Amino acid sequence: PKATVGEEEFSRVNRITEEKGLTDGNYKFDIPTLRVGNMDTLVALTDELKKSTAAVEATLRKISIQYHDVSAREGEEKSKSQKKDIEVRGASAESFLTRFRWDDARYPRRKPMPDIAASIRGQVAKMESELKDKVAEYAGIQGQLAQVAQSQTGSLLSRDFSKDVEKGTVVESDFLTTVFVVVQRMDVKEWEKKYETLTDYVVPRSSKVVCEESDYHMFSVVLFKKFLNDFQNECRQLRFTVRKLDSLQKLSDDEVKSLRAKQSKAKKQLVRWTLTNYGEAFLAWIHLKCIQCFVESILRFGLPPDFQAMLLTPKKSKAKNLEKTLSELYKHLAAPSEDSAMKVEDELKHGALLGGDKFFPYVFLEVDLSFK
Repeated sequence: PKATVGEEEFSRVNRITEEKGLTDGNYKFDIPTLRVGNMDTLVALTDELKKSTAAVEATLRKISIQYHDVSAREGEEKSKSQKKDIEVRGASAESFLTRFRWDDARYPRRKPMPDIAASIRGQVAKMESELKDKVAEYAGIQGQLAQVAQSQTGSLLSRDFSKDVEKGTVVESDFLTTVFVVVQRMDVKEWEKKYETLTDYVVPRSSKVVCEESDYHMFSVVLFKKFLNDFQNECRQLRFTVRKLDSLQKLSDDEVKSLRAKQSKAKKQLVRWTLTNYGEAFLAWIHLKCIQCFVESILRFGLPPDFQAMLLTPKKSKAKNLEKTLSELYKHLAAPSEDSAMKVEDELKHGALLGGDKFFPYVFLEVDLSFK
């Protein structure tokens, strides 16, 4: 509609939803007149827009989840009430949407819509790749530190036991090797009875107690290297855990300190990256939503583009009532126009073109902010 009619239509929706207590707020939404091209181009664009919008939203969710996971303080319960939402250009996502304006400098409206959509896809795909790299780097450092912590504080099944091994007690030669076996306290007698016969060429009476804990004992035993694999298999069947002293990749105190410094740096970089790129991805996502709304409006109601876009925020548990009220208000739009590129009967059969399974007599697109 023309400007005055659009204002009247918005006022009417505002008045009705306020009287029925359906929304927390209604806002005019800025969707400029974009370069249309021909109808065949618009029809071909619809599927791409649906896929692109879903992909961008998925990346947006990943960035949000990563931010909350990494920025959460250690030991702090990550409940929903404790999470601090990421801002979009200095405002909450909801607030940003209410004052959204098309960014013509970044996405010039004179460009064909397929080109704008392709530009957004490329931009967000690059973000996805960068996110994977940064998360992998941070996770790698976290994994190393976790191994260090486990080697220092875990049980005999995992912790560093090198300090418990007395010097000169380890036998290593071309043919012989010393292995260390962790045995549950309740199985110690069974170990002492069976270890010499678990495989050939176990050195008799070579079992020595290395250390003890409340639940486990560790023994050293000497055998021929040739039969090490057989010995390990037999131990596994009896629930004995074989450990090799040289399998521990122990880090020095300086190396651990350096690793913790890298972790702190990587964490700060990842938090900073998510804060910056969340806003950029959100902006790209909303611009794709604008293109979706523009395209579907033309395909639904025909040319020239003549519509009023609105942002409605339903009250909790009032979404169904709002849909019903709007459907009644605009039921006259369900009749197809002569120059419409699709028939309403087809939409009823297949669902709204871009809105999913739901069909309404008006163009509907959901902006789900539950992931923020």
